Amino acid sequence: MVVELTMGGGDQLPISVAANRLKSAIESLHNAGTSDYFKTYLVLKAHGLSIDPPQSVFVDTTNTSPELALLFGVRELTNQGGYEDRPYYDPFMNSALKEHASRSVVQTHCKRFHDGSIPFKISWLISEQQPDSRWRLSFAPQYPQGLGSGREGLATHDDKQICIPTDDYVLWHFRYHRFDEAPAFETLFDKMKRELHFTHGRNRLVDCRRR
Repeated sequence: MVVELTMGGGDQLPISVAANRLKSAIESLHNAGTSDYFKTYLVLKAHGLSIDPPQSVFVDTTNTSPELALLFGVRELTNQGGYEDRPYYDPFMNSALKEHASRSVVQTHCKRFHDGSIPFKISWLISEQQPDSRWRLSFAPQYPQGLGSGREGLATHDDKQICIPTDDYVLWHFRYHRFDEAPAFETLFDKMKRELHFTHGRNRLVDCRRR
């Protein structure tokens, strides 16, 4: 893949992801087949959740805000009418998220994973409430088996398989990055994997495919 970049102004560096290519990447991610809960999985991964090495994470009402900004922050969104309190955009669901999403989305989903208030069980993810009311999230030993397939795997339907175009997701992930020179795709891909703690073969992003 050739990473499509545009000059930051005139003939001067820095350079960034081309706007028209980013738009097509976002449109592609709309069709990845992920459910509303997939965004929380990505937030937990960015927050440090890992199986190799084993690493649990703790979630409260505010502490995943940096990960929400990394994954879904859109600076210009709050300047749009009707979106003043929605600084996050989920390209998979094509929806804007309110500024309190750390509580109303991430923490709420962690509670639902625990109490069974969703009509399916995510067997590969363990959610436990702590005495201080935080939620402790860990991967079950079988992870990533089950991830990506059916509703338990965070797909939209039981007969659905999540398929995320890797190129498009990487471009979205680096939507605000500025580069002194055009980077190779593998360089960006490896950096994205490190930031989301997909550093081992078992921790791959769900069934990614290259165009």
